[in-house]
Amino acid sequence: LSCLSYIVIVLNTPGEEDLHVLGCLPSLRHLNMDVCRHTPRQRQAWPVIGATSYPFRCLTELRYVQHAEVVFALGAMQKLQILELHLGTPDTLHQSGYFDLGLENLSSLQQITIMLSFSKDRMGEMEAAEATLRKALDMNPNKPMLNKVTQSTIGHRIF
Repeated sequence: LSCLSYIVIVLNTPGEEDLHVLGCLPSLRHLNMDVCRHTPRQRQAWPVIGATSYPFRCLTELRYVQHAEVVFALGAMQKLQILELHLGTPDTLHQSGYFDLGLENLSSLQQITIMLSFSKDRMGEMEAAEATLRKALDMNPNKPMLNKVTQSTIGHRIF
């Protein structure tokens, strides 16, 4: 496993141990995580990725598909350049304080894609969510580019 650099993995609900094992792989550069069975958790129960808890020393690209629940602490994933998060619906997001993800702590981040699900009558909430995400990215020293993809019952829209 010491030479493993690319992983595509499907997990039920990623836990502390899963992230610890993945984060300790010394050559891992690309990680694509998909969650097949989501159990919503309050934000305080989400794993916090930091410099020591889950080092991800070489990770440059992370795709966290379906209900990404993770917080990035200061010093997290120091080589991460590309991040894709699929976050969920506005109800889920507001109940759990979803938009405080610590994106400002990803010091090498260059590009981030956020997928949000919504219904047409919730556009105001989506705009507020986008403003919160942009504020966190404005605090990021690298000023990464935000690609926001929203999904509704009528398809996808890219802003």
